[in-house]
Amino acid sequence: MSATGRGALRAERDYYATTQWCLRGLMNEVCADKLHGRHVLDPCAGDGRIGQSFETLGANVTYLDALARHPADFTPTQYSPTTCA
Repeated sequence: MSATGRGALRAERDYYATTQWCLRGLMNEVCADKLHGRHVLDPCAGDGRIGQSFETLGANVTYLDALARHPADFTPTQYSPTTCA
């Protein structure tokens, strides 16, 4: 559901950075032991907070963002999905 038009203030270009408490929760749920050396795509990188968190776990991160805050160096052959199972 969108809040557009309800009087809520919108951030410029709808940029909403991921909060630290959200990052901590995400990092508690990922399979850290399976990330080292894996490739992770951060498709809406913003300021890179999520990708940087994955890098601390040893992942190789490609950052993409509509506003080109990070270089778009992604090619389909770089991406290899993994699961925790």
